[in-house]
Amino acid sequence: MAARIRILRTPSLRVGVPSIAHDPGSASLRRGARAAVVVPLLLGAATLLGVPQPVATFMVFGVMALLVFADFGGQTRSRVSAYIWAGLAGVPLIVIGTVASASVWIAVAVSAFVGFILSGAGVFGGYFLNAQAALMLAFILSVTNYASIDGAVPRLGGWMVGAGAAVLAGWLIWPRSSHVVLRGLAASVIRAVAGTVAAPGHATQLEHVAREQLASLRGGFVVAQRRPSGATRRDRALAELATELDRALTFAASTADTHTSAATDEATALRQAVVGALQASAALLEGNGDARDIEPLVTARDAHRAALDRWVAEQLSGGAPPETVLDGLVAAHPLRLMSMMALAIAQNAEVIAGVPTTGSAPELSRRGVADTLREELAPSSIWLRNSLRTGLAVAVAVFVARSLAVPFAFWVVLGTLSALRSKVSATGRSALLTLGGTALGVLIAVPFVGVTAGVPWLWWVVLPLLVFLAAYTPTAVSFVVGQVAFSMLVVVLFN
Repeated sequence: MAARIRILRTPSLRVGVPSIAHDPGSASLRRGARAAVVVPLLLGAATLLGVPQPVATFMVFGVMALLVFADFGGQTRSRVSAYIWAGLAGVPLIVIGTVASASVWIAVAVSAFVGFILSGAGVFGGYFLNAQAALMLAFILSVTNYASIDGAVPRLGGWMVGAGAAVLAGWLIWPRSSHVVLRGLAASVIRAVAGTVAAPGHATQLEHVAREQLASLRGGFVVAQRRPSGATRRDRALAELATELDRALTFAASTADTHTSAATDEATALRQAVVGALQASAALLEGNGDARDIEPLVTARDAHRAALDRWVAEQLSGGAPPETVLDGLVAAHPLRLMSMMALAIAQNAEVIAGVPTTGSAPELSRRGVADTLREELAPSSIWLRNSLRTGLAVAVAVFVARSLAVPFAFWVVLGTLSALRSKVSATGRSALLTLGGTALGVLIAVPFVGVTAGVPWLWWVVLPLLVFLAAYTPTAVSFVVGQVAFSMLVVVLFN
């Protein structure tokens, strides 16, 4: 089996990232460099073989959609599976879009439905959210350009070739493994918290190292937030986990002396259960899917609470001063707080690891597909509103593009989707940024294409650079710069 290419791990490429860029973990650099290698090679092969334009178009945009817009991460098996399933999911969307393109009104109605479904599927998080933009692009390319049903065949051929190239590239060429690294950092911090709870005397040394790892964890999370598809459910769980670990490091040392608190035996058992749950969460993040130890912690918490109630009753009935009783309860509070943090850490560790949540505590109850849909289809749901808005926006954009017979009509819809944000208040600003970036990109690209019309080889020289900038700059530099680069890329591609 071919070995993975690891060039991006060398210091030279890390040093080469521009200082204006913000790219912790080089995730954007990997994405841009991978696309800059694959897209020109694929387009060059299509040109040499005389591939028809519909095939070449769907081939190039297919590989761009999956490698740049989706850019799946995670462990090898799940990452490759995500690329394969996303490629297969594009097939029915291309067929539906091609059939719907026969009529403007059918195209509008189908676009509203598909936009709603694809946007709403993001509620399941993870790879569903990552694949949204890529699958939307497959549909938009099909529905905005009229073709008979026979025209779906070359489109599907191009898409499948592009998807196949994306699968191989995502597997072998500089795979994005940032989440694996971040999970390892989180596991190390959790073990430091567990060590502090088990042996509070070593808290200072453990906390110093853990704080450095926590800073790296938070820096790496910025990459997930700035990904083209946005933060996924696992990303949000990772962010919550970082906050919980920060608090846990602060409180862990305060659990030092259980002998001054009430219910000493139960407190000792609770401490051991907290340590066990934390160690299990760390193991889970390190890849041991069976390492979950929540039930003993829940049981120990209940036993400790019952023991505290008995102790309070005994002390007060025996004539102990209320101040003494309160002091005992105050001394027990840090450990109980730490046990709650351990439960929260375990819950987010399970989400990050992608395993079903377990436990009898309310915080850890399972949430199935039916429950998720029932909750998110409520009128007050943000996801429902956002999905309706996306479906309506796609339908209107398709209507405008098809009715006015705009050349390269898909660009109208892409611009609309780029301008949309989950908050309506941000959409106006996003629209202006999209319009400005697109206009600037076209103003730069059109004169370049005109001047170099007699030397097309120069376009091939510029193409890898434009592909790299279109993939790299939206997340590492700014949205506007990315829009400029993408607009220039589209102009050059169609010339």
